[in-house]
Amino acid sequence: MAFKQHHAWFLVPSWGHITSANALISRMLQLNPDLVVTVVHHAMTFEKAEADIAQYEDIPQDRIRIVGVGDAEVAKLEGTKFMIVAFKQLCDGWLSTLEGLVEDGAKWPKPTALMNDQFGANLVLPDAKKIVGPSCKTFMHWTPSATSFYSFLAPGKLGGFADYEETVENYLKDDELRKGRERSEILEEVCKAKNGTDGLNGTVCKVPGRPDMYDYEREASNGPSPQGLAHMLCTMVDLAKSTDGVICASSEAIEGEALKTCSEFQKIYGVGLSVAPRGWSTGLTVKDDTIRTFLDKFEHNSVLYISFGSMFFPTTEPTHVTAFLETLEATSFPFIFGLGGRLATGTLESSLIDRINASGKGLIHNAWVDQQAILQHDAVGWFLTHGGWNSIAESLIAGVPMMVWPLAQSDQALNGALLSTGEKRLGFEFLQIRQGAAQGKAMRTGQPINGDLESVKEEFEDVFTKARGVEGERIRENVEALAVELRKERDGRADSVIKELAFV
Repeated sequence: MAFKQHHAWFLVPSWGHITSANALISRMLQLNPDLVVTVVHHAMTFEKAEADIAQYEDIPQDRIRIVGVGDAEVAKLEGTKFMIVAFKQLCDGWLSTLEGLVEDGAKWPKPTALMNDQFGANLVLPDAKKIVGPSCKTFMHWTPSATSFYSFLAPGKLGGFADYEETVENYLKDDELRKGRERSEILEEVCKAKNGTDGLNGTVCKVPGRPDMYDYEREASNGPSPQGLAHMLCTMVDLAKSTDGVICASSEAIEGEALKTCSEFQKIYGVGLSVAPRGWSTGLTVKDDTIRTFLDKFEHNSVLYISFGSMFFPTTEPTHVTAFLETLEATSFPFIFGLGGRLATGTLESSLIDRINASGKGLIHNAWVDQQAILQHDAVGWFLTHGGWNSIAESLIAGVPMMVWPLAQSDQALNGALLSTGEKRLGFEFLQIRQGAAQGKAMRTGQPINGDLESVKEEFEDVFTKARGVEGERIRENVEALAVELRKERDGRADSVIKELAFV
């Protein structure tokens, strides 16, 4: 068969990016029988990515080719060095793969579209474009929320930093503003602030479809700032400006206003929530015997599931985690806590874990868990999350309301505001756990963010009480109604957008 469209994907070794892309790829292959897809992964995640795509039984496996590049052993390098080495290997392997795809006599047609991960793809995009030629379209794959994307595309005066270069140059030209700093130092601070200045100062930021907020309300400071943050953010902004469009894994049912506003700056393809078919199902079985036995003994919607994701944990104030667990115990709120993340290992005292596990009211699990199956269990009624978009998507599809504890300088605090504000709230957010520059009076509540342990404990108790009261039930009704709308959107509007992309 002579295929007509060929998409080549560049994906970094981040599990959330991989699963989101796989869900989209599978649907595009279903909608366009003339499409073939090549996906380039680093060897560190190659086997997991291959296993994930294999679950899509409805797609023809002979129309997707998964390529592993680099050396999986780099994961053993200390600190963040492994990511630097791995990224270099990924980029080299990506360009080498593209060269093979355009050779005469290749099995499939030359790529008609390059699908670029939001992280780092811009660094090799010029070379990639030279290889595939000017007729090949280029897209950016954005896995977080449209609300967070707005903060990248909007100018500084509106709460974004699309004009970061202009801001930096203004500081360099004014000795009083420059204060003897090098360009790289100014750039780092401008990118962290994302408000048109070099620091958080109470600038009022616009959030489409949600109440305005001060710049520091978008931050959390509950985890280490990633090295090279400015460089990472700048490459994302530059990539968005260099592509033919941005594929956003978001939903009009959740972020209609944000998607509309972003389209004023950039061509946006809102493809709906990109979750695997099992995440859209109901009644998945929890296969882990310990977890299943624990959950089975509790009533409908009574258990809180806790996970801070694969890459995050509240490391700056570990006393907050202890206070959080003690408050759950004191309020008799049953919970299961998954500690499978990279930063979670060894963070809790073994005596605390033993005491909680022996109580029968809580379960701390020191390994990866099947999050989708847990969210679909009848006993699970709430999900405490760091606010990563993939976790939020899985929870909303399952009809489970959330509590958001944002950690990093990313989209997490914005996602918390997205869920906890608006006419139909979808969850609660914790404000008092925020540290450093993230503290101050919250515009959207009028209350101060203190960050001290006593305020943190009071907020924990307040949220846990509300979650199991009238306010929590109203939020649950909103989430359950939204889950129905998300399914309708998946089979309607979102499919029409995906089909348009599939034929590029």
